Amino acid sequence: MGIERSSPQFVKNLNGPTQPSGPGFGYLLVSIMAVFLIVSNMYGFEQASGLPYMIGLSVAILAFAMRMYLLRRRAPYERATSGGLDRVLFYLPPAILSTGLSAFAIYSFFAVGAQETPRRRPAREMLENAVVVIEDYYRAVRTKIRARLETNAKRLRELDYEPPSQRRQAEIFGLLEEQQMLRRLFSQAAVELRPSDPEAPAPYDSTDNSSDGARLIRKDSVQDWLSRKFDAAARLHQQLPDFIRRDVEAPMLESLPEDAMSGDRLERFFRDVMALTNEALGCLAVPMILEFFIVILVLSNRPRD
Repeated sequence: MGIERSSPQFVKNLNGPTQPSGPGFGYLLVSIMAVFLIVSNMYGFEQASGLPYMIGLSVAILAFAMRMYLLRRRAPYERATSGGLDRVLFYLPPAILSTGLSAFAIYSFFAVGAQETPRRRPAREMLENAVVVIEDYYRAVRTKIRARLETNAKRLRELDYEPPSQRRQAEIFGLLEEQQMLRRLFSQAAVELRPSDPEAPAPYDSTDNSSDGARLIRKDSVQDWLSRKFDAAARLHQQLPDFIRRDVEAPMLESLPEDAMSGDRLERFFRDVMALTNEALGCLAVPMILEFFIVILVLSNRPRD
Protein backbone atom coordinates (compact mmCIF):
# COMPACT_ATOMS: atom_id res chain seq x y z
CA MET A 1 0.00 0.00 0.00
CA GLY A 2 1.47 3.34 -0.98
CA ILE A 3 1.64 6.36 1.29
CA GLU A 4 -0.42 9.34 0.19
CA ARG A 5 1.56 12.55 0.08
CA SER A 6 0.03 15.96 0.18
CA SER A 7 0.60 18.00 -2.90
CA PRO A 8 2.84 20.99 -2.31
CA GLN A 9 0.46 23.17 -4.28
CA PHE A 10 -2.05 22.95 -1.42
CA VAL A 11 0.51 23.91 1.28
CA LYS A 12 0.37 27.59 2.18
CA ASN A 13 2.67 29.42 4.53
CA LEU A 14 0.35 31.27 6.90
CA ASN A 15 3.04 33.73 7.92
CA GLY A 16 3.85 34.55 4.31
CA PRO A 17 7.29 35.32 2.91
CA THR A 18 9.21 37.94 4.78
CA GLN A 19 11.84 40.37 3.72
CA PRO A 20 14.91 40.77 5.87
CA SER A 21 14.89 43.45 8.51
CA GLY A 22 16.61 46.81 8.16
CA PRO A 23 20.25 47.58 8.80
CA GLY A 24 21.81 46.82 12.14
CA PHE A 25 22.60 50.50 12.78
CA GLY A 26 18.91 51.13 13.40
CA TYR A 27 18.80 48.41 16.04
CA LEU A 28 21.92 49.87 17.62
CA LEU A 29 20.20 53.23 17.97
CA VAL A 30 17.12 51.53 19.41
CA SER A 31 19.29 49.68 21.92
CA ILE A 32 21.06 52.86 23.04
CA MET A 33 17.80 54.75 23.49
CA ALA A 34 16.22 51.74 25.19
CA VAL A 35 19.06 51.56 27.71
CA PHE A 36 18.67 55.27 28.49
CA LEU A 37 14.91 54.93 28.96
CA ILE A 38 15.22 51.84 31.15
CA VAL A 39 17.87 53.42 33.37
CA SER A 40 15.91 56.65 33.66
CA ASN A 41 12.74 54.68 34.41
CA MET A 42 14.57 52.82 37.16
CA TYR A 43 15.89 56.03 38.70
CA GLY A 44 12.55 57.81 38.40
CA PHE A 45 10.71 54.90 40.00
CA GLU A 46 13.16 54.85 42.90
CA GLN A 47 12.87 58.61 43.43
CA ALA A 48 9.07 58.54 43.29
CA SER A 49 8.42 55.49 45.46
CA GLY A 50 11.58 55.03 47.52
CA LEU A 51 11.62 51.32 46.66
CA PRO A 52 14.84 49.48 45.72
CA TYR A 53 16.35 49.98 42.29
CA MET A 54 15.73 46.37 41.28
CA ILE A 55 11.97 46.84 41.51
CA GLY A 56 12.23 49.91 39.32
CA LEU A 57 14.43 47.99 36.89
CA SER A 58 11.84 45.22 36.68
CA VAL A 59 9.06 47.71 36.02
CA ALA A 60 11.13 49.49 33.36
CA ILE A 61 12.05 46.27 31.56
CA LEU A 62 8.47 45.02 31.69
CA ALA A 63 7.14 48.28 30.26
CA PHE A 64 9.73 48.27 27.47
CA ALA A 65 9.10 44.60 26.65
CA MET A 66 5.37 45.25 26.37
CA ARG A 67 5.98 48.10 23.94
CA MET A 68 8.37 46.08 21.80
CA TYR A 69 5.92 43.16 21.72
CA LEU A 70 3.17 45.44 20.47
CA LEU A 71 5.49 46.88 17.79
CA ARG A 72 6.49 43.47 16.45
CA ARG A 73 5.56 42.29 12.96
CA ARG A 74 2.19 40.57 13.10
CA ALA A 75 1.30 37.51 11.11
CA PRO A 76 -1.31 37.90 8.34
CA TYR A 77 -3.95 36.02 10.31
CA GLU A 78 -3.45 38.43 13.26
CA ARG A 79 -3.90 41.40 10.98
CA ALA A 80 -7.02 39.79 9.53
CA THR A 81 -8.62 39.12 12.93
CA SER A 82 -7.84 42.41 14.68
CA GLY A 83 -7.16 45.96 13.67
CA GLY A 84 -4.47 48.27 14.95
CA LEU A 85 -6.61 50.08 17.53
CA ASP A 86 -6.16 47.42 20.18
CA ARG A 87 -2.39 47.63 19.79
CA VAL A 88 -2.49 51.39 20.23
CA LEU A 89 -4.66 51.11 23.33
CA PHE A 90 -2.35 48.53 24.92
CA TYR A 91 0.73 50.48 23.86
CA LEU A 92 -0.26 53.78 25.47
CA PRO A 93 -0.23 52.79 29.21
CA PRO A 94 3.36 51.48 29.31
CA ALA A 95 4.48 54.31 27.03
CA ILE A 96 2.92 56.93 29.31
CA LEU A 97 4.39 55.23 32.38
CA SER A 98 7.84 55.09 30.81
CA THR A 99 7.68 58.70 29.62
CA GLY A 100 6.50 59.93 33.02
CA LEU A 101 9.17 58.05 34.96
CA SER A 102 11.92 59.19 32.60
CA ALA A 103 10.76 62.79 32.74
CA PHE A 104 10.61 62.66 36.53
CA ALA A 105 14.11 61.13 36.65
CA ILE A 106 15.50 63.93 34.48
CA TYR A 107 13.64 66.49 36.58
CA SER A 108 14.97 65.04 39.84
CA PHE A 109 18.57 64.72 38.67
CA PHE A 110 19.04 67.90 36.64
CA ALA A 111 16.31 70.39 37.58
CA VAL A 112 16.16 69.68 41.31
CA GLY A 113 19.57 68.08 41.83
CA ALA A 114 20.81 64.63 42.75
CA GLN A 115 20.73 65.61 46.42
CA GLU A 116 17.96 67.67 47.97
CA THR A 117 19.47 70.98 48.99
CA PRO A 118 17.59 73.13 51.48
CA ARG A 119 17.08 76.76 50.70
CA ARG A 120 17.12 79.46 53.30
CA ARG A 121 13.64 80.44 54.32
CA PRO A 122 13.08 84.14 53.53
CA ALA A 123 12.57 86.42 56.50
CA ARG A 124 9.16 87.53 55.26
CA GLU A 125 8.02 83.92 54.95
CA MET A 126 9.31 83.12 58.45
CA LEU A 127 7.45 86.12 59.82
CA GLU A 128 4.18 85.21 58.10
CA ASN A 129 4.30 81.59 59.25
CA ALA A 130 5.16 82.58 62.82
CA VAL A 131 2.31 85.10 62.94
CA VAL A 132 -0.13 82.42 61.80
CA VAL A 133 1.11 79.98 64.47
CA ILE A 134 0.92 82.57 67.27
CA GLU A 135 -2.50 83.84 66.21
CA ASP A 136 -3.88 80.30 66.04
CA TYR A 137 -2.56 79.67 69.55
CA TYR A 138 -4.13 82.81 71.06
CA ARG A 139 -7.42 82.17 69.29
CA ALA A 140 -7.52 78.63 70.68
CA VAL A 141 -6.78 79.95 74.17
CA ARG A 142 -9.49 82.60 73.93
CA THR A 143 -12.01 80.03 72.69
CA LYS A 144 -11.28 77.75 75.65
CA ILE A 145 -11.45 80.65 78.12
CA ARG A 146 -14.69 81.96 76.64
CA ALA A 147 -16.30 78.52 76.89
CA ARG A 148 -15.17 78.18 80.51
CA LEU A 149 -16.49 81.65 81.37
CA GLU A 150 -19.89 80.77 79.95
CA THR A 151 -19.93 77.49 81.86
CA ASN A 152 -19.01 79.21 85.14
CA ALA A 153 -21.61 81.95 84.60
CA LYS A 154 -24.27 79.33 84.03
CA ARG A 155 -23.23 77.53 87.21
CA LEU A 156 -23.33 80.77 89.21
CA ARG A 157 -26.89 81.41 88.04
CA GLU A 158 -27.85 77.91 89.15
CA LEU A 159 -26.28 78.48 92.57
CA ASP A 160 -28.39 81.61 93.08
CA TYR A 161 -31.46 79.38 93.37
CA GLU A 162 -29.94 76.96 95.86
CA PRO A 163 -30.41 77.42 99.60
CA PRO A 164 -27.52 79.01 101.47
CA SER A 165 -24.91 76.60 102.70
CA GLN A 166 -21.21 76.46 103.39
CA ARG A 167 -20.61 74.32 100.31
CA ARG A 168 -22.54 76.79 98.16
CA GLN A 169 -20.54 79.75 99.44
CA ALA A 170 -17.23 77.94 98.87
CA GLU A 171 -18.21 76.99 95.32
CA ILE A 172 -19.34 80.54 94.53
CA PHE A 173 -16.10 81.94 95.93
CA GLY A 174 -14.04 79.50 93.84
CA LEU A 175 -16.01 80.27 90.68
CA LEU A 176 -15.67 84.02 91.15
CA GLU A 177 -11.91 83.69 91.63
CA GLU A 178 -11.65 81.54 88.53
CA GLN A 179 -13.76 84.01 86.56
CA GLN A 180 -11.48 86.86 87.57
CA MET A 181 -8.37 84.89 86.60
CA LEU A 182 -9.88 83.82 83.27
CA ARG A 183 -10.90 87.38 82.38
CA ARG A 184 -7.36 88.57 83.08
CA LEU A 185 -5.91 85.82 80.87
CA PHE A 186 -8.52 86.56 78.20
CA SER A 187 -7.52 90.22 78.14
CA GLN A 188 -3.85 89.32 77.99
CA ALA A 189 -4.46 87.00 75.03
CA ALA A 190 -6.53 89.71 73.34
CA VAL A 191 -3.67 92.19 73.68
CA GLU A 192 -1.19 89.75 72.16
CA LEU A 193 -3.63 89.03 69.34
CA ARG A 194 -4.05 92.64 68.24
CA PRO A 195 -3.72 92.96 64.45
CA SER A 196 -1.05 95.66 64.42
CA ASP A 197 2.13 95.45 66.45
CA PRO A 198 4.30 98.59 66.54
CA GLU A 199 7.30 96.42 67.42
CA ALA A 200 6.87 94.15 64.40
CA PRO A 201 9.81 94.24 61.99
CA ALA A 202 9.13 96.63 59.15
CA PRO A 203 10.22 95.92 55.58
CA TYR A 204 12.84 98.03 53.91
CA ASP A 205 13.38 98.76 50.24
CA SER A 206 15.75 96.45 48.45
CA THR A 207 18.81 98.01 46.87
CA ASP A 208 19.51 95.14 44.50
CA ASN A 209 17.23 96.64 41.79
CA SER A 210 15.24 93.43 41.57
CA SER A 211 12.58 93.31 38.92
CA ASP A 212 9.79 92.28 41.27
CA GLY A 213 10.32 95.26 43.53
CA ALA A 214 9.72 93.17 46.63
CA ARG A 215 10.31 94.76 49.99
CA LEU A 216 12.65 92.85 52.25
CA ILE A 217 12.80 92.30 55.99
CA ARG A 218 15.99 92.01 57.97
CA LYS A 219 16.32 88.54 59.39
CA ASP A 220 17.95 89.63 62.65
CA SER A 221 14.99 91.86 63.47
CA VAL A 222 12.62 88.99 62.65
CA GLN A 223 14.47 86.63 64.99
CA ASP A 224 14.36 89.14 67.85
CA TRP A 225 10.67 89.83 67.34
CA LEU A 226 9.83 86.13 67.11
CA SER A 227 11.78 85.41 70.29
CA ARG A 228 9.80 88.05 72.19
CA LYS A 229 6.49 86.81 70.81
CA PHE A 230 7.13 83.15 71.59
CA ASP A 231 8.46 84.01 75.06
CA ALA A 232 5.26 85.94 75.77
CA ALA A 233 3.19 82.99 74.59
CA ALA A 234 5.20 80.65 76.81
CA ARG A 235 4.67 82.90 79.86
CA LEU A 236 0.95 83.01 79.17
CA HIS A 237 0.85 79.26 78.73
CA GLN A 238 2.38 78.73 82.16
CA GLN A 239 -0.41 80.78 83.74
CA LEU A 240 -3.22 78.87 82.04
CA PRO A 241 -5.28 76.35 84.01
CA ASP A 242 -4.66 72.69 83.45
CA PHE A 243 -7.90 72.16 81.52
CA ILE A 244 -6.64 74.58 78.85
CA ARG A 245 -3.05 73.39 78.75
CA ARG A 246 -4.24 69.82 78.19
CA ASP A 247 -6.04 70.82 75.00
CA VAL A 248 -3.89 73.66 73.67
CA GLU A 249 -0.23 73.13 72.94
CA ALA A 250 2.16 76.00 73.48
CA PRO A 251 3.84 77.34 70.31
CA MET A 252 7.56 76.69 70.13
CA LEU A 253 10.05 78.80 68.22
CA GLU A 254 12.08 75.65 67.54
CA SER A 255 9.11 74.14 65.70
CA LEU A 256 9.50 76.69 62.92
CA PRO A 257 11.97 75.30 60.39
CA GLU A 258 14.93 77.54 59.81
CA ASP A 259 15.49 76.05 56.39
CA ALA A 260 12.71 75.31 53.97
CA MET A 261 13.17 72.16 51.98
CA SER A 262 12.28 72.46 48.36
CA GLY A 263 9.33 70.11 48.91
CA ASP A 264 8.44 66.69 47.74
CA ARG A 265 9.95 66.14 44.31
CA LEU A 266 7.01 64.27 42.86
CA GLU A 267 4.58 66.93 44.07
CA ARG A 268 6.78 69.68 42.66
CA PHE A 269 7.05 67.81 39.37
CA PHE A 270 3.28 67.51 38.96
CA ARG A 271 2.85 71.14 39.99
CA ASP A 272 5.39 72.28 37.42
CA VAL A 273 3.81 70.09 34.73
CA MET A 274 0.40 71.61 35.45
CA ALA A 275 1.96 75.06 35.34
CA LEU A 276 3.76 74.21 32.06
CA THR A 277 7.10 75.48 33.29
CA ASN A 278 10.12 75.31 31.01
CA GLU A 279 11.87 72.78 33.26
CA ALA A 280 8.94 70.38 33.24
CA LEU A 281 8.32 70.71 29.51
CA GLY A 282 11.99 70.14 28.76
CA CYS A 283 12.09 67.04 30.95
CA LEU A 284 8.98 65.68 29.23
CA ALA A 285 10.27 66.45 25.75
CA VAL A 286 13.38 64.23 26.04
CA PRO A 287 11.65 60.85 26.67
CA MET A 288 8.84 61.71 24.26
CA ILE A 289 11.32 62.36 21.46
CA LEU A 290 13.20 59.15 22.27
CA GLU A 291 9.95 57.20 22.33
CA PHE A 292 8.98 58.64 18.95
CA PHE A 293 12.32 57.70 17.38
CA ILE A 294 12.15 54.19 18.84
CA VAL A 295 8.74 53.64 17.27
CA ILE A 296 9.90 54.97 13.90
CA LEU A 297 13.10 52.88 13.90
CA VAL A 298 11.40 49.68 15.02
CA LEU A 299 8.60 50.01 12.48
CA SER A 300 10.97 50.83 9.65
CA ASN A 301 13.51 48.08 10.46
CA ARG A 302 11.26 45.17 11.32
CA PRO A 303 10.75 42.33 8.79
CA ARG A 304 8.14 43.11 6.17
CA ASP A 305 5.92 41.01 3.92
